[in-house]
Amino acid sequence: ELVSVLPPYYTDRKSVDCSWEDKGRIMRSLFEENKEKEIEVIDGLKVFHEQGWALVLPDAEEPVFQVYSEANSQEEADALTSLYTGKINALQLK
Repeated sequence: ELVSVLPPYYTDRKSVDCSWEDKGRIMRSLFEENKEKEIEVIDGLKVFHEQGWALVLPDAEEPVFQVYSEANSQEEADALTSLYTGKINALQLK
């Protein structure tokens, strides 16, 4: 019964390769870039957007970031994941 009254939500997840050396710099850059938004910093960086949220987690055992998102539609979840994977890739080029 409770499930029927909850709004639907959609998720997405992608991995982004990143060198160990760049992970800290990229996390700091993402934090600075999003500090005006509602964020949570627990194990990673969770950024809240109007349509949902994205969570950027630096993997503890591999040279990669895990990017998770949740939104009101699959398209919005995919867009949030793509936004943050794109930011990570762009920051690696700097």
